[in-house]
Amino acid sequence: MTKYFCALLVAFCLVLNSIHGGTKAQATMDEIAELKKLVAKQSQFIHEQAKTIDQVKTVLDRQSEELAALKAMVQDSRTVATAAQSLVHESNTVLSQRLSEVSAKAEATKQEVLAAKSETDKSLKSKAEASPAKREYVEPGYGKLKLTGLFQGWFFTGNQGVADSFRLRRTEIKLSGEITPKIKWLVMFDPAKSLSLNKTTTSLQGTSVLRDAGINPAGNVLQDAYVTFDLLKNLSIEMGQAKIPLSAEGLQSTATLDTIERALFLSDRARGGGYGDIRDTGIWLRSKLGFTEYHAGVFNGSGENQNDVAKHDQKAIIGKFVIKPPALNGLQFGVSGARGVADRELVRRDRIGAEMAYRQGPFLFKSEVMTGRDANLHRVGWYAHTGYRVAPQWELVFRYDTWDPDTSRDDTPASAHERDYVTGVNFFLHETRAKLQANFVRKTFDGPLLSRNLFLVNFQTSW
Repeated sequence: MTKYFCALLVAFCLVLNSIHGGTKAQATMDEIAELKKLVAKQSQFIHEQAKTIDQVKTVLDRQSEELAALKAMVQDSRTVATAAQSLVHESNTVLSQRLSEVSAKAEATKQEVLAAKSETDKSLKSKAEASPAKREYVEPGYGKLKLTGLFQGWFFTGNQGVADSFRLRRTEIKLSGEITPKIKWLVMFDPAKSLSLNKTTTSLQGTSVLRDAGINPAGNVLQDAYVTFDLLKNLSIEMGQAKIPLSAEGLQSTATLDTIERALFLSDRARGGGYGDIRDTGIWLRSKLGFTEYHAGVFNGSGENQNDVAKHDQKAIIGKFVIKPPALNGLQFGVSGARGVADRELVRRDRIGAEMAYRQGPFLFKSEVMTGRDANLHRVGWYAHTGYRVAPQWELVFRYDTWDPDTSRDDTPASAHERDYVTGVNFFLHETRAKLQANFVRKTFDGPLLSRNLFLVNFQTSW
């Protein structure tokens, strides 16, 4: 069409040229040339537009194909969903039928059981009416029962007359149970204890006469025996025989001691020690209130009446109070004390002490001081202890421990002031409750006693 249009336009121009004559022929030819150029540009533009239209058409065709594919996928999904819905409906129908069948069988079984129970009750009733009445009894073994224990075997050696020896230090067996959720009991005994006598003599016309005798409380096999009544969430009352609430290390479990032996004011029983880690019979309260703890009670004595009756009407009042400041994590302070009498002559036995401990990560520092009076004797002891876990299974310890059984004199073995320097290592067996301890002790004395060295090894396990 473009070609015909151009030819027609040229013919028209020739006619005009013939009309206007030769003078205007040149101008007409120029105009024709310009028109040809314009026509060529229009043709090129039309060609480009046609090409663009073809590209758009191609894109539209492709999108139409994709849309058709999507429609097919949607149709397939609807088909699958319809099939799944049908399957679920069929499953629900089957389950409902089976549930109905099971319910019917259960109801039938229930009726059979009720009928059998009724027949059994009738039979038992008839037998009970025919036989004489039986006495009621309490079934033994009621409630929960727990068995735990501790074994400690020692080896020690030293100089100044100390013989090398093995020793079964402790073989504790503990039974505990629950009568009701709020009433519990505990009994602990140690077969490794050896019985001995405490003898009191007096002089009669120059002759020593036995005035009193009794079993040494430290040798009693029966250690703990008491019942706990939980009054409130953090308040309980306990009654029986147990450790008196005196001294932090005195109440510390034997299985968790940082050194093989406790501090001198607790362990040196032969020279007036025993300011804690001793037992007596009584009744006491135990409570935790926020960041404070207290433990106080009334006992027959301050440790001299273990597994025994009181020798007089006077009672010992003993208590311990601990505070753990919430702003100082790992730090605690405490005080404890006792006021009582020892024997029929009402010899005064008073104790008072203070304690502190700080544990942060692998580091431990603790210290205690304890002082007291036994009649006219003033006694005092204290220790400072530090420990550090150099590895999860290894702990190094050092302790300075001092005990003065009579502050007024040092001229006899019974009154000599003692100072111990303890270094040691604790090894905790991996994934067990066993522990191996080794302590080197340098014992020094004021007065007639000679200084000496001790080396102790303890192997223990608990369950």
